[in-house]
Amino acid sequence: MTLTVKDENKRRTESISYSKINEFLMCPKKYHLHRRLQMPPAFIPSALIFGISVHEAIALYHQRRLEGAEAGEEDLMETFCRCWDNTQQDKDLPVRYGKKDDADVLFE
Repeated sequence: MTLTVKDENKRRTESISYSKINEFLMCPKKYHLHRRLQMPPAFIPSALIFGISVHEAIALYHQRRLEGAEAGEEDLMETFCRCWDNTQQDKDLPVRYGKKDDADVLFE
């Protein structure tokens, strides 16, 4: 859900969304840098790429089921890997891995 608020003094319209509120509550400084100053992030978390890739593979699985077909493990892994590579290339940012993982651990 998005709520649009018009600020009469500044003559601009700003939308308020769950994502924006959540980002502000988690870290007001990050919200200010990202949403107000529009500074790009310095890196992309590996968990974000992993989540996007898993989401795409699950979407393929359900799409095939709706079509009455099966999505094999190879198809799902191919989708996951392609999405992983595309997301990294699209973001054009270094990937930051967690303390206990790296690309090999996430692909196990």
